[in-house]
Amino acid sequence: MLQVEIDRFLLSKESALLSAATTAWYAVQLRMFDQWLDTNGYLVVDTETIERYLVYLRKRKARNSDRPLAPASVAGAHRALKIFYKWCTERNLVTASPMATLKIKRLDKKMPRRATRQEFDALTRSVPVDDWIGLRDYLLIYTIFYCGLRIGEALRLEAAHFEITEERQILHVPGGKTGAGVVPLLREVIEAFLAYSTHRPTWSDDRLFLSSNGDGGVDGILTPSGARQMLHRRCRAAGIRYLNPHAFRHGIAMHLLNDKRSDASMVQRILRHSKITTTTGTYAEWIIDPLADEYRRQMRK
Repeated sequence: MLQVEIDRFLLSKESALLSAATTAWYAVQLRMFDQWLDTNGYLVVDTETIERYLVYLRKRKARNSDRPLAPASVAGAHRALKIFYKWCTERNLVTASPMATLKIKRLDKKMPRRATRQEFDALTRSVPVDDWIGLRDYLLIYTIFYCGLRIGEALRLEAAHFEITEERQILHVPGGKTGAGVVPLLREVIEAFLAYSTHRPTWSDDRLFLSSNGDGGVDGILTPSGARQMLHRRCRAAGIRYLNPHAFRHGIAMHLLNDKRSDASMVQRILRHSKITTTTGTYAEWIIDPLADEYRRQMRK
């Protein structure tokens, strides 16, 4: 029923440089809704239709489980449909969004999974740097933590993105979810970059991070899946819980806000959020209030 509109919506997101993973998430959410409409014979979508769909999702079993879908999954479907129909109204494909008056209970916000500074230190200390693969992993971990890069941004990096002169030491981040930008390079990242660059095997692609064939050779470019597998392996060797790539981005944000008492505007620039409200909205509940912290210290005396 909505196949043409969904395809046009996804094309618009791709042209706006939305990440491939986010575009794929929209595709899954919207095509699942479209399939439900066809299966149940709906020819018109109104607010009640959406309500019936959300009730269906709440009763649906999660994959490989007897439990119903998590509330976060239902909220995700609601969010995807809201954005889709907003786009439809902007393109004059519908006169009014069926989502306009539909609200669902706001979920309690969970603390983002984040790498603590102690976990980051334990992980980097455990990575052997006696071959190009160890040096690659060391640099990648440093880059997603200290530079706050998303994994897709990190894996698009080329040596040319590192500007290292006496006057400036900055990383030019390739365009992604928040567009191109620059972040400062710390000495530790520069040293890790230079060490890996010296030992990186020659390859036809300019992208920095290469994938190993298991025998010390190269079999292409490191993928997000390959990076996650690497982190699984490295975290296990370090004796810490598994930390996904995005946990390092959250980790540097929380480290700056809580441990270093940095201003939110600085964290915004490091993470390259277009609006400071994105930064504060993501982390505000988890920032330790300095005044409250000082009050507790005083009361303990």
